[in-house]
Amino acid sequence: MFGKHTGFLSAHALKRCGARGIREKMIVRVLDHCDRDISIGDNCRAFSLSASALTGLKQGGMAADEVEGLRRLVIVWSDRTACVVTAFRADRGRRAHRYFRQY
Repeated sequence: MFGKHTGFLSAHALKRCGARGIREKMIVRVLDHCDRDISIGDNCRAFSLSASALTGLKQGGMAADEVEGLRRLVIVWSDRTACVVTAFRADRGRRAHRYFRQY
């Protein structure tokens, strides 16, 4: 699933992303275009895209199904190890509150 450019993904991230069907291309797109950067503690940050950022990507020519694939996708990045710790699709419920709390 993940090619030779996996240096920015931890072993845990590789395992979790594979189980959740999250492709490396999706992670790179979120990291490249994210407009939400939330400190979640333990030297980690959560990156995600807002609705306006997703609309901008769609207007910029990205296919609608690709944009939908990025919706609610959260990438947890460790500043200490400089790699992706995990990635998941968050809902807007109580459990995901810490990943969206600044918005």
